[in-house]
Amino acid sequence: MQTNPPGAQITVRTESGTVVATGPSPFAQTLDRGTYTIEAQHPEFRTSQTEPLEFAAGIVHVVRVELAQGAFLGFLRVVSSQPGSKVFIDDHAEGSHGVTPLSQQLTVGRHHIWVERPGWRPVESNVDVTLSRPITLRVTQTRIDEGKLDIRANVRGAKVFVDSHQVGVTPLEHEALAGPHIVWVEADGYKTWEGTVVLHNGQITRVDVDMQPAISRTPAYIASGFTVALVTAGVIVGLHANSIEDGLRGDRDDGRLTSNDPRIFEGFLYSLGADVGFAIGGVIGIFAVYYFLRDPYEDSEATQRRPVDYSLSPMLGPGLAGLQLGGAL
Repeated sequence: MQTNPPGAQITVRTESGTVVATGPSPFAQTLDRGTYTIEAQHPEFRTSQTEPLEFAAGIVHVVRVELAQGAFLGFLRVVSSQPGSKVFIDDHAEGSHGVTPLSQQLTVGRHHIWVERPGWRPVESNVDVTLSRPITLRVTQTRIDEGKLDIRANVRGAKVFVDSHQVGVTPLEHEALAGPHIVWVEADGYKTWEGTVVLHNGQITRVDVDMQPAISRTPAYIASGFTVALVTAGVIVGLHANSIEDGLRGDRDDGRLTSNDPRIFEGFLYSLGADVGFAIGGVIGIFAVYYFLRDPYEDSEATQRRPVDYSLSPMLGPGLAGLQLGGAL
C-alpha cells in the first residue's frame, strides 16, 4: 500500500468489519484469501476507503492512493499486434499517452481508447477500468487498403504520372490503392521513364529514377527541311527542263530547230540544276536520317526498392510495469 503523501495510517478490514492489519504507509501485509476493504487516514486529508477487493492466492496487489487528487486510480495495459502503435485515451486531440505495449494508471470508470499506427487501420474500444483488478486491452490491427509511392529523380521537378494522371512533381509521395500501377516520369530535355510499380497495403515503395538527357533533334529537322526544299526545287526545275525539251522535240520533228537555238543550252542548264538539286538533297537526307537515329545516351532507368512500413514517429510516454492497483483522494 502506497500513499501520497506517505505516512497515512492504513487499516485493513474483512467483509464483517474485523480489523486484520494496521500500519503507516508505505504498508505491506500478507493476507488470507478473501474480500477486504482498505482504509487510509491522514490528519491533513479526508479518510479514504476502497471498495471491497477480492484477494486470491499467489497474487501481489499494489494499491496506490493519491490523497491530494480525490479520485481512485485503476490500472490499464494496452497491447497491440503491432508494437509501437500510438495510444490515445478519452481525448484524441490531447495527443497520445505513449506507444504499445502501454501501462497506464487511470481513474476508475469507462474510458475510450484509440490505437493507431501509420499504414494500419485505427482501432477504437471502450474499457471499464476497475480498482479490484488490472485490465489488459489486446488489439488486433489490419493494414489499410492503400499503399504509397515514394518517387525520386535526379531531375528535381520532373512530372510524375500514375495511370495517365499527373499527380505531382519529384520528389513525391503519392497514395493509391494497393496493386500494380503504370508510372512514368518526364522532364524537358530528358528521356521519359515508364514502368509498372506494385504498391503494397500500408507500405511505401520507393522508386529512384535516373533520367538521361534526350538528344537534340534540331539538326535532323534542319537537314530534313533542306532536303525537302532541294528536292522540291529539283522537281520544279526538272519539270521546266522537260517542258523545254518537249518544245525542242516538236520543232525538231517539224524541221524548224536550228543548232544555235538558245533553248538547247537553257534546257541543259535546267536539267543539270534538277540533277544537282536531287543529288545534294539526297546527301542531306542521309544526314537527316543519321541525326534522327543518332543517340549517344542510355535510356532513363529506375530502381525499385523493397516496400517498407509507413514511418512511425518515435513516441515516449508514461508506463508502469508489473501488477498494480490504485486509488486517490
